[in-house]
Amino acid sequence: MAEQPSSIQTNICCCIPVTYDEIDDEKLVYVERVPWNSNYDRGYCTNDCTMHNRTKIHTYWNGRLSSSPERFPYYVPSTWYRLSLQVDHTSLPDWGPDWHILYHGTYPQNIHKIVKNGFRVRECQHGFPALYLSPSIQYSSHPRYARVIVHNDFFFQFVLEVRVDTRKVIPLKKRETLEVGVAGDIDPNFPNNENLEFLLKAEEGKFIKSYEGVVVTGVMVRKLNFDPAYLPSSWWWCKWRHWFDLHRAYYGEYKRTKDPTN
Repeated sequence: MAEQPSSIQTNICCCIPVTYDEIDDEKLVYVERVPWNSNYDRGYCTNDCTMHNRTKIHTYWNGRLSSSPERFPYYVPSTWYRLSLQVDHTSLPDWGPDWHILYHGTYPQNIHKIVKNGFRVRECQHGFPALYLSPSIQYSSHPRYARVIVHNDFFFQFVLEVRVDTRKVIPLKKRETLEVGVAGDIDPNFPNNENLEFLLKAEEGKFIKSYEGVVVTGVMVRKLNFDPAYLPSSWWWCKWRHWFDLHRAYYGEYKRTKDPTN
């Protein structure tokens, strides 16, 4: 009988830096089609790191960032590396106090299209067209949203960092879209899984442009030399789908010969 994932969890204290060259691949990101701004690239570490804020790779703060509101809190996205984007402010309204950081997990091959054209909205399972957003990168990194891609022996995931006019979003008051249905908080920063997910309604098939309230400001990348399902923060992944089903559907070109949950 193999070990349960929870018994072989792996902790990391810092992110692994990511370069443009290593993600420039047809199954990852079309790097040349994305307007990057490397001046604001940054890595985020954890409480266990001993080099807090000594370099840009070791950015850390404790608790909710004071400039973020309680309803849309901004916590340190530990173990992720941020590749910053060049934002054209000439076509945007002034970013006032209602604009806050949220996340949207995606497939890396879609990133250049989203940055250029905006988010394309389709009907969601709640019966109307909407874009899913979350203040929790932990929730947004579920492989249903942020597919796991294995490339050169590393596991990559991509989540878009977006600035959102939060006056335009509505909370998903019922249980979260993934409907994990287990005891425990998906993200400990969001007790009882409240305010974990928000929807931005729009016309079906329409592309939401930056000036309409959603601006992509960065590409968050998690690069690991092991399966992210073994992270302590991923304990809930296999509560949503069986291990084999999860990997078959949401892991790109990755096959396991043994199921660690049996």
